[in-house]
Amino acid sequence: MPLLLTALSVLALWGLLAVLAFGLLRLRHALESVRQHLERTLVVVRTVETQTEPLGALGVAFALELASAAGGWAALARALDRVERGLAALS
Repeated sequence: MPLLLTALSVLALWGLLAVLAFGLLRLRHALESVRQHLERTLVVVRTVETQTEPLGALGVAFALELASAAGGWAALARALDRVERGLAALS
């Protein structure tokens, strides 16, 4: 009887180890898949970063031009205000 219980215990242990090994292999496969997706994402991010690098200098130049044009907009706003007041007086 003790020999039978020992054999069953060994079989149960081997079964547990087989299930754990199978689970670990599946987990490894899932992690490798995630790694591949992250590598692809990194390649895309680096490509976008490289392609948009020149936009930094253009953004600064655009902001400066926009700031210098603000004075012209104020004059335009005053002229449109006068036109609006003139139209209001006509009605």
